[in-house]
Order: sequence, then C-alpha cells, then structure tokens
Amino acid sequence: MKTPGAAMANADELREVMPIALEGILTVPAHARAIVVFVSASSRVWCSPHDRRIAHALERCGIATLLSDLLTTSEQRSDSALTTAYRTHIPLLVGRLSGTLAWLRGQPDVATLPIGLWGEGIGAAVAIATCANMAGVQAVVSHAGRLDLVESMLTSVSAPTLMTVVEGDDDVMRISRKAAERMICAHRIQSVPDAQRYPESSERPVVQWFESWLNAEPLQHELLTE
Repeated sequence: MKTPGAAMANADELREVMPIALEGILTVPAHARAIVVFVSASSRVWCSPHDRRIAHALERCGIATLLSDLLTTSEQRSDSALTTAYRTHIPLLVGRLSGTLAWLRGQPDVATLPIGLWGEGIGAAVAIATCANMAGVQAVVSHAGRLDLVESMLTSVSAPTLMTVVEGDDDVMRISRKAAERMICAHRIQSVPDAQRYPESSERPVVQWFESWLNAEPLQHELLTE
C-alpha cells in the first residue's frame, strides 16, 4: 500500500523473507537519504508516543523509518497473559530483525539507503546482537538498553552506538557504562530528560546521532567515548 510520501509494509509483504507474518509501517519521505528501523518485541511500536515522536523527527530530516513488531499478535497476546518467553528470546528476535532487514533490501525506495537501528530495553539488546552477527548497519541508538543481556557480543559490534539513559536511572547508567567498557566501536553515553516532560530534549541527541553517522564514512569521525 502506498500513500503520499510513505509506504506501508504489511504482513503479506513480510512473508517474502520469513515463514511468519510480521507487521510494520514504512514511511519514506521525499529524497530519503537513510532509514532507521525501530526494534520492538513488546507491543505495537507505532502505538508508542515516544517512538512516534522520534520517528517523525527523523522523517522531517529526510530519514525514512520502519516501525516494526518482531512478534506476531498471538505471541504478544501469549506473553501478556502467561509469560515473557517470546519477548525475551533474543536469538528468535535477532533472526526476525535480520529477516526484516533483508526484506528492506528488496524494497526499491530504500534498498540502497544506509541503515540505523533504534531500540529500547530488550529491543536495544536485539539491535546490538543483530549488529554483532551481521554487517550492513551503520549506526545504533540504545535507549534504556538491557545491554547486559548481550554482554558477550559487545566487542563484535562495529556500528557507532549511542546509549541514552533517562536522568536518574542509576541501574541503566551502570549497565551502559559496563557495556561501554567492552565496546571497541565509536560510542557515547548520554543522559536525557524524561521524554514525557521534555520530548524535544530527549529526541535531539537521537536525531543528531543518526544524521551524523548515516551521512558520512566512519573514518571521518573521531572515536567518541564517555
């Protein structure tokens, strides 16, 4: 389905690369110069106000977005009612994210664009694990990321990674600092205000990171650490 300035990736299309149907919304602004995939395994990502605000900010800068779910509706329903087995199954989610990225490479509007990944919580861990297992991702943003779940993979990540931590969240800051000690890629830890109270201040570092690393060769950048 095509709409002006946007394309919707529906379940039938995603069956081309995976045996199950996943849902997502692909928005491609005119003259898009990169694409960011939002990694989610807990709910319909396009229903999250925080994710939608970041996506809209990126789109205004000429960056396409794919808001995608990595679990089927029945899997999400099962997790909500009984367990967290699906949304914490990182190998399963990595496989599905890899399939989603392969699907993108078959879409004419975005096939050749640089790719970034944005993930929150376990979604950030899935993004990092995917980068560790495959090439082709140019930048990552981890928000409140559970990077402790993929600690052994951190040294294999080459994509420049921004770790944003909500001010006052000492547990995530500790996890992020420990992750930074293992990373050999360009990386930065940045405190951000609560997105509900200060949405623009929390979005700005994310947009700047993707604009920078999705528009230039990594060798043009200084290694960033904090």
